Amino acid sequence: MIDRLQRQEVQSFIHLNESSSLTRLALSKSPFLDIPMRELVEQIEGCQKSKEKIPSWSDCLGIIFPERVSMEQCSSEATARFKSQIITGKTLLDMTGGFGVDTAFLAETFQHIVYYEQNQQLAAIAQHNFKTLSLKQIDAFCGDALNYLSNNPQEHFDWIYLDPARRDENGNRVAALHDCTPDIIDHLDFLFEHTNHILLKTAPMLDIKQVITELQVVKSVYVVALKNDVREVLYLLENGFSGEPVIHAIHLQEIAQEKVTFSFSEEHSVRPIYSLPQRFLFEPNAAVLKAGAFNCVCEFFSVNKLHKNSHLYTSEISVAHFPGRHFEIIKTLEFNKIAQQELKKLEKANITVRNFPETVKQLRQKYKIKEGGEDYLFFTTLHNEKKCVIFCRKINS
Repeated sequence: MIDRLQRQEVQSFIHLNESSSLTRLALSKSPFLDIPMRELVEQIEGCQKSKEKIPSWSDCLGIIFPERVSMEQCSSEATARFKSQIITGKTLLDMTGGFGVDTAFLAETFQHIVYYEQNQQLAAIAQHNFKTLSLKQIDAFCGDALNYLSNNPQEHFDWIYLDPARRDENGNRVAALHDCTPDIIDHLDFLFEHTNHILLKTAPMLDIKQVITELQVVKSVYVVALKNDVREVLYLLENGFSGEPVIHAIHLQEIAQEKVTFSFSEEHSVRPIYSLPQRFLFEPNAAVLKAGAFNCVCEFFSVNKLHKNSHLYTSEISVAHFPGRHFEIIKTLEFNKIAQQELKKLEKANITVRNFPETVKQLRQKYKIKEGGEDYLFFTTLHNEKKCVIFCRKINS
């Protein structure tokens, strides 16, 4: 397949149709006798997705894309580049290479990388793309990295990178680290015979404190969000480490990063100040919420909390560097008949629910409020346990 797709005339056709309708193309006839239209559409779809997900690859002639599922599951360029900023060294083993996006960007900070992937088609695509990108420092193989290490007991790497498969043999998602493949908990001692440092990537759904407890040697945790959506959680493991992990909540943005660094003992020791809504309202980004820095942000950014479980914050002064969205409060109404009459006057608004008995969908249906506009409504519970709706306007930072 790769030999056929990398021909110059085929690559030209793929890139000429980057903006074309996939549905229309799928119904048309392939211009190449030896390539079905299905394969061409798959490559064109990969090109379209790469413009947003891996922009530096999108205009590179010769890049081959995998099937849709693998393309959706691979790291974005932004998250892959972030990994290259937090680990560096001479040698790295990528045990679960997949499409190879992480491997390619880690090659910017490592002199030599050994890539392994058990899926034959993915491994072949990655091998081809590494060559196309002139990444000569990567040696790519199809096979089981655990077998490779078992057969080469003398091999030692500065880092091992591991992104375990999070689906079982039937394709169902798994929710525990023990159920991922390979099982890093069972193989941790063996891996530390070949390195002193491991970077582990997991899905956001796993409980961070439980993973730390299970692994015991976690030195740092990075909760990584992109476009206010947590994409992955990274654990830096160090052989023999026994201290308390440092937690980093990272929100990747085009210009800069929003970053909050704390420890769970620090979070536990902070006693937040609770108050009614003041002039400004602050909503933490998704990375902060997933990391669990609920109390620390009060101390770090001098803001008050509305309620223990609402995770909304307020202040009389604007805090431009707060990690999340900023709003100016227009009015706060107790959620009673008067507030409900006010809501019925609105045609559209952006609605957020925090620690409130009704969902966004239920509120929209009840008050016939369409999505959008300049008005922002926060339905929440205050520290005095009263339900309220806060009318706001967003402050663009």
